[in-house]
Amino acid sequence: MGRTPAGQVTGTDELFEAVVGAVEALVDGGRYSVCGESYGGYLARGLVAAVPHRVSGMALVCPMVVAPHAERDVPPHQVLVRDDFARSLSLGGEFDEVAVVQTEETYRRTKEEVVTGCDVADHAALDRIRQRWDGTFAREPAGATYDAPVLFLLGRQDSSTGYRDAWGLLEHYPRATFAVLDRAGHNAQIEQPELFQALVGEWLDRVEEAEAEAR
Repeated sequence: MGRTPAGQVTGTDELFEAVVGAVEALVDGGRYSVCGESYGGYLARGLVAAVPHRVSGMALVCPMVVAPHAERDVPPHQVLVRDDFARSLSLGGEFDEVAVVQTEETYRRTKEEVVTGCDVADHAALDRIRQRWDGTFAREPAGATYDAPVLFLLGRQDSSTGYRDAWGLLEHYPRATFAVLDRAGHNAQIEQPELFQALVGEWLDRVEEAEAEAR
């Protein structure tokens, strides 16, 4: 989703293999923590399932839990806040269809942090991947739980991936914080920045604490 060439990647399984290869190149067999947002949360769960003993913590921000859109349990889209700047924008665009808090600040951050990636994406590759959207790799550790610190950070008004599907994963992660934020959609980090920073900071503290205890 940017300047990295997609090559002939044709589905989620191949993309997951590319992510695994990139992680291995970065950490060289060592331990690491992982944070995944949306589709990235789907891939992050696969990393943890594959090598749970090497992942010191996982944070999931508005994660995709169910791949097929038609099978997701999501609330209808609604706008809770719209300032004068947002009212001046044309309706029907991606910002209007996703944003729950529509203000000049959330519009600016969406353009800088989301739209920039979409603008340089390889859309032909994305279309191929969507044809094989379901991954066949394990996304939770088979027959076990993952006992390192985990954060589920979800938007109560997230009409893209929702929050209800994630609840069914909770028992796999006995050290998980499960936070559903009101006044937040699929870009909860933009619409609830203070809570996002507090919850992610607390998760990082728990990861460091657990790592220190294990030494």
